[in-house]
Amino acid sequence: MLFVVSGIFALLLILGFKTRITTFICWYLLISLHARNDHILSGGDLMLRLLFFWSLFLPMGECYSLDNFFGFNKKKLSKQIASFCTMGIILQVLFIYWFSVACKLQTSEWQNGSALYFSLNLAQYARPAASFLLNLPKNFLTFLTYAIVLAEVILPLFLLAPRKNGLIRLFAVTVLICLHLIFSIFFNLGLFHFVDIAALFIFIPPVFWDKMTNSKFTGNNFADLKNLPIANFLSLFFITYIFLWNLGGLCSKQLIPEKYKWIGKSLLIEQKWNMFSPIQRYSTWPVIPAKLKNGEEVDLFRNGQPVSWEKSKNLSAIFKNHYWLVYILRTTVWGPNNPYYLPSYAKFLCNDWNSNHPEDKKIKSFEIYLIQNYTISKEGIGKPEKTLFYQYTCN
Repeated sequence: MLFVVSGIFALLLILGFKTRITTFICWYLLISLHARNDHILSGGDLMLRLLFFWSLFLPMGECYSLDNFFGFNKKKLSKQIASFCTMGIILQVLFIYWFSVACKLQTSEWQNGSALYFSLNLAQYARPAASFLLNLPKNFLTFLTYAIVLAEVILPLFLLAPRKNGLIRLFAVTVLICLHLIFSIFFNLGLFHFVDIAALFIFIPPVFWDKMTNSKFTGNNFADLKNLPIANFLSLFFITYIFLWNLGGLCSKQLIPEKYKWIGKSLLIEQKWNMFSPIQRYSTWPVIPAKLKNGEEVDLFRNGQPVSWEKSKNLSAIFKNHYWLVYILRTTVWGPNNPYYLPSYAKFLCNDWNSNHPEDKKIKSFEIYLIQNYTISKEGIGKPEKTLFYQYTCN
């Protein structure tokens, strides 16, 4: 039911109907969903809810909306708005790039240029196209590693180009979008690339929209900051808060006092952009051999196929989607430290299989293994190692 309600309000937001309150409801429903399911979330989900958060302070329904069409907006704003509210969402996107680079440069793989090689060997995230890059000379992969770092530093700077230099900004947006599309060919990172591409639309300059709408913005008037005192004060506060939170993630000492961390945790704006830093040095996947009542042994994770301990040629494809990938890996990695993860997952596997199979093919018992295939160095891959995480007997 909650998903239906969320879908209805998402549609209203797209149409721009009562946009301000609709944006708030969509944000609230999203963080409610995330708070309940943080076990399966990744960077794309975090970025999505942060964009919704900053949208609360922006006049989202001012143009191209039902609010504008039917005249629900009683007070018309200028075509350009300069405020701490707009600064907040701009800086949030830039923080993602710059703090990501700062985290990367703290790890040896990014310092010595081997990061891309090890990332492409993470078979649970790599798509089949990754094998093409792995066959390239190692020196070229080192060059690409450093090029990625430079791009994440320099291109966001171009996004800050003044309005009169709109073509520079448009160039930076185009290149960054192309980079994300290219990355999505080689890596399965869920929503991240697509949410980031959506965020980059914020930086598209007026020259582009003028061409699209056949109208040209000629004025220099900006919305008066005095008209939005509360929103600007809150935006400035959260800009400072989020900057200190990110900066504290790079230091050994947290910069947000413990007694004020509840703000970030309650609003779900806490963040750390440490994607691929440090880089996991092994591919990993589950094998769940189950004994059936008829004596047959099958792999529950691969929908009842014969048990195989070999790594699949397209490992990321054996997971139903990115959320299942994150869930499985976190359940097995965090499972021993949490009394609920593995038992709950095991019970689900048992009930799901037994409810869809006849009596003689129902499960008696099964084991959950995690296979780890280490990338030893730039010279090759080690031998897979299996670890037993859990045993379960179906009632």
